[in-house]
Amino acid sequence: MILQVEILAFCEISRTPMQIPYAKHVEAAATLTGRNRLEAALFLKRLRSRLAEHTFYGEYKNAVVLVTEGAGSIATFMTSAPTQKNIEKLNLFLRSAKKSIAHKGISTAHALLGEEDQLSIHLFEDAGFTKLATLHYMEWDALSNQSHIPQLNTVTFCETSALLPTVLETTMVKTYIGSLDCPAIHGKRDIKEIIKGHQGFNPSDLSLWFIVLMKDEPAGVLLLNQPNNEQYLELAYLGITPMMRKKGLAKQALDHALNHAIKRGCKKIILAVDGSNIPAINLYKKANFQETAKRIAMFCPLR
Repeated sequence: MILQVEILAFCEISRTPMQIPYAKHVEAAATLTGRNRLEAALFLKRLRSRLAEHTFYGEYKNAVVLVTEGAGSIATFMTSAPTQKNIEKLNLFLRSAKKSIAHKGISTAHALLGEEDQLSIHLFEDAGFTKLATLHYMEWDALSNQSHIPQLNTVTFCETSALLPTVLETTMVKTYIGSLDCPAIHGKRDIKEIIKGHQGFNPSDLSLWFIVLMKDEPAGVLLLNQPNNEQYLELAYLGITPMMRKKGLAKQALDHALNHAIKRGCKKIILAVDGSNIPAINLYKKANFQETAKRIAMFCPLR
């Protein structure tokens, strides 16, 4: 009986992901990114400058999994390039890291993969992740669009800080109804966690978070973020409630965002949109947003 217990204990330990020691993080970062030691050190410096906790798992010379914990009970997973030689080990480390992070109370895991990286996509799918969407990353260049953009006056924009938190929560939930933007995730995350995720670890400038009002009634949400010491805005979320769609409100909200970028002297606005959300992509293209990249978003609930 004692021997059986010892064997079971050993098996349990073997399922625990091997955390790479701090002293080997540069080597692990080099394996993870496929870059030389100097470039890996710069990557690591940027990683450590964030408030987010991060952990390297695996074998620093061969198979590395990086988990970065984000706000809103979500963790981002990244692996070194899979090959036929290391994919089994990566699969083991990825599954084990998932269990480890779930034990810390994180509710959601996600990853962003290259559109053509079929081996990585297969790796994550085999570890329990599913494809959420093909995200189109787009960018608006302020230098090419410096003039103030005229706006209609059919809606008003109220800073969320002037309203009860429940107004933002209930309005956002309504905007998800029938939305084409990553519909597979709707209802999978708590709305409070989603809002925390948009805020990040640093307190957001709530003067850039708006409820779109139509005749004093909430009709949509516009969330903009400006990272510390950065000269760009991130359009974190733009959504209109079902009854208020196809009335030009999304364009007015976008124009409001563009004017804020110009007013603040920002160089650009960046965003990511589901590739299947054709109306939104067309809206952004008409406003002179240019596509910069595509990524496959992978998603895995942990509880």
